Order: sequence, then C-alpha cells, then structure tokens
Amino acid sequence: MNEPVAHNTWESYLTRSAKAYLEGQHDWKWIMATVKQSAFDKQQARQILLPLKNHGWKFRSQALFNWLEMSRSD
Repeated sequence: MNEPVAHNTWESYLTRSAKAYLEGQHDWKWIMATVKQSAFDKQQARQILLPLKNHGWKFRSQALFNWLEMSRSD
C-alpha cells in the first residue's frame, strides 16, 4: 500500500473513532486502544484530533485531550 494513502486511511479512521467516542458510542479503553494501534504517536494524534476538541460530550473531550497532552507517549 502506498504510504500517503495508508497515512490518510489511519487519519480518517482515527478521526471517525474519536467522534464515536466523543458522542458516547464507545468506552475509554476502546479509544485508548484505537489511538495506540494507530500509526500516530500521541502528539500526532492530538494534532489530527484537535478540530474535535469541542465535539461531543465535554467530559469525554477533556479526558481524551488531557491524555493526549501527557508528556509521556505510552
């Protein structure tokens, strides 16, 4: 698979997954696993997901972005 195509696919998957989590469709463990399985580290994932910071449930958004902003990349 072409690398830019794969990158766009992961970016799209991560964005759709984050929207689902922020709207209450999945739990915390699910979104953490999704981010960890993506092709991105936490800093990259945060950049991709930043437009969603005010999307969905406020407490879920705060939890996700606080976790992504942690200095240590798990």
